[in-house]
Amino acid sequence: MTAALPAILDRFVAEVRGLFADDLLAVVLYGSGATGEHIPGRSDLNLLILLRAVTAAHLRRAHGHVARWHKAGIVAPLFLDPHYIETSSDVFPLEFLDMQAHHRVLYGSDDALRALRVDPANLRRQCEQEMRGKLLRLRQVYLETAGDARRVTALMTESVSSFLVILRATLRLAGRPVPSGREAVLAEAAALGMPTAAMREVLRLKHGERRLRDAEADALFDRYLADVRGIVEVLDQLQP
Repeated sequence: MTAALPAILDRFVAEVRGLFADDLLAVVLYGSGATGEHIPGRSDLNLLILLRAVTAAHLRRAHGHVARWHKAGIVAPLFLDPHYIETSSDVFPLEFLDMQAHHRVLYGSDDALRALRVDPANLRRQCEQEMRGKLLRLRQVYLETAGDARRVTALMTESVSSFLVILRATLRLAGRPVPSGREAVLAEAAALGMPTAAMREVLRLKHGERRLRDAEADALFDRYLADVRGIVEVLDQLQP
């Protein structure tokens, strides 16, 4: 974490405790902020607010705070309650398992996350569904870029993190190590037979470690799309 992040998170927790008092069970940081890979100005801060029960009245209490949270790099928090987590593991196994594996409790207890159990068959189905859906979406949005190199580059850098979440879940299904670091995840996926070379370049581009000339954008996108197609093919054959 950078020096500024603890203060941002402390202020967020204090505000949330004031908003929800005894209804608040936990505040949990997940995503890049929890894995140590958060990059100020480039990465979002993802936070879960766990309440005894989530109502529209609870959400209205936060209305006046959301704009300030956005300025601090915090995306709209995820509001959950224990019952929702318990009854949704079959629908969102990918997201919940990733959160379970990589999170940091800022307030309260993570009992609801730690108790989560997922059927591998549900996880495999969601991984393939998500990857196939994102492949279709990449094609659609690429059409909308009309060949503008900056928009093509943004399409790649804005989508790559979501692919990493799916790859981590795929590694779990295959019984392979699931590292928290992005480069290590791609390396493990490659060892499983998944093409990830273009994703690695896009990741470096996203983090400012690589520069891309406008003339190179389409060629990199071609390889990026091929990586996604190759991953889909491996997922299609993968058995939990």
